[in-house]
Amino acid sequence: MKHSSSGGADPGQMAARHGWQQVKRVRETTDRVEAFQCIAVRDTLDEMAQAVSVRLDDEALRALRRLEATGMSRSEAIRKSVIAAASRLQDMRALASEVAALEADDQDRLEMLAVADLMESLRAPG
Repeated sequence: MKHSSSGGADPGQMAARHGWQQVKRVRETTDRVEAFQCIAVRDTLDEMAQAVSVRLDDEALRALRRLEATGMSRSEAIRKSVIAAASRLQDMRALASEVAALEADDQDRLEMLAVADLMESLRAPG
């Protein structure tokens, strides 16, 4: 985290302005008492990115280079590709489920056969 110079501002005011926790401590030495302040800057990250290492074959490297050529960073291209692949997998599962449901629907199958018979009867001879 980057912070600008306080330019002589009071540390207590700076801490309050930035929401930092201010801790005052007193340290005793053999001949005097020193008072000092420290400011603790704490950030809690709810989600932290996890690094993953992968080995890419030539085809995957060429694809990654094409994505990077669009201006995407390497990390962004990989993240978006993984998310897109998972989405396509979910779409294929949903489609397969719909096809299975239609194949199991006897009424729908009878309607499809009736429509096919009608289309065949309307076809021009020859």
